[in-house]
Amino acid sequence: MHITSKIIEDGISISVHDKNYSLKYPLNAWKSYPDVMKDFLNDNFSYLKILPTAIMFNETEVTLNTSSPLFQFTFYQMMLNHLPYSADYDNINISSLIKKFMNTRFNFKDYNVKFPQYQEELNEKAIINFTFGKESLLTYAVSHEIGLPSTLVYVEEPDVPLEINYRKQAKERFYREFKVDVTTLYNETALLRNPEHFNLKKSAIGDGQIITEYCLAMMPLTHYYRSKYILFGNENSCNQSYISKEGFIAHPVFDQTHRWMIELNNIAQQMTNHQAQVVSLVESLYELAILKILHSRYTEIGKYQMSCFPDDNEYGKNNYWCHHCSKCARVFILLLANNIDPKRVGFTENMLGKDFKDYFSLFSGSKNMTGWDKNCGRDEQLYSFYLAYKNGAKGYLIDKFKEQFLKDVTSREDEFFKKFFSIYDTITIPKKIKSKVTSIYKEELN
Repeated sequence: MHITSKIIEDGISISVHDKNYSLKYPLNAWKSYPDVMKDFLNDNFSYLKILPTAIMFNETEVTLNTSSPLFQFTFYQMMLNHLPYSADYDNINISSLIKKFMNTRFNFKDYNVKFPQYQEELNEKAIINFTFGKESLLTYAVSHEIGLPSTLVYVEEPDVPLEINYRKQAKERFYREFKVDVTTLYNETALLRNPEHFNLKKSAIGDGQIITEYCLAMMPLTHYYRSKYILFGNENSCNQSYISKEGFIAHPVFDQTHRWMIELNNIAQQMTNHQAQVVSLVESLYELAILKILHSRYTEIGKYQMSCFPDDNEYGKNNYWCHHCSKCARVFILLLANNIDPKRVGFTENMLGKDFKDYFSLFSGSKNMTGWDKNCGRDEQLYSFYLAYKNGAKGYLIDKFKEQFLKDVTSREDEFFKKFFSIYDTITIPKKIKSKVTSIYKEELN
């Protein structure tokens, strides 16, 4: 496999099988980025992007027209840590997948590794990876309250047309209400991690690098907006793992773990002369607590919440909540647990009915189940059903919960409350803003 990557007028273009895939920036933002840093970004971004592609095509040798990237072994490690989960989710042998990856040879135009040369000064401002999900909404709301100026950035990917349309509508409403614009990056290179784009079998192989990819993609924007913080919505539950069928530790979202955020922070530091930092303002919280704070303290912002993948099934064409996937089910019960009417954020069906049973991991769900829902989060969903029951929620699944789980969860109520509504230690939030952020969370969770 031969990969050709080049710098174009408004970004980077990567050619695979004679087709070009680009990452495009607002023109002024890309033009302002130093040429030496464009070259550095191209070397590293191109290599990162081709890792899952090489596995998908069973390549034994890949040749790129770039220099050997500085972060080659960092990205290689990231991919290795993702493979156990990917193989487990795809129901293939983990050892053979790791062997195939480790036996793939990567060649470069030359091995003169470029090092970042960055001299500009960054300020106390933030770039927020913004999706209208609960984490990014809370991140924006908290940043605004503590007086941290921020730029909202949405990474648009072409393989999700329904999501693009729903996000566009949300951006327009958000601007009309708050006069806050959302900058868009057009990331056609996302297709390089999507097996279905190449008419290959659906796989989780490309899901393990998304936040790392976004981190690199944000770097020209940290320069353009002179912002030293890159804010992602990696909550506490992102650290969860499980033991796979073959006995490997598997992380459904390895590159969203706090452990990997340290590596992302190292990358950002090296690319900005030790100025930029990768931060998650919600790393200390579980999802239950995030929703509680978002919808109790920032009511008007919370109503914009959308977290489904509407392109994944036929039902998404009717609503940005498809009501027929495990993510919709999880968010629905989390809202009821916090006594929030799901209609407020756009749900139109009551997902406590019998027809929705298989979308809940608590009841051994099997339909349209995300990897995280399938393997992690059972206790949080169990406790959410308990809180929804206490809040007076009615329906077939509440009755099912009472019959199967009420006795067990009642005996563990204090344990669950402490676990899911606590504020955990943080490793990424800078000291100068940590106390302000923690103070807000304490006020809402007392």
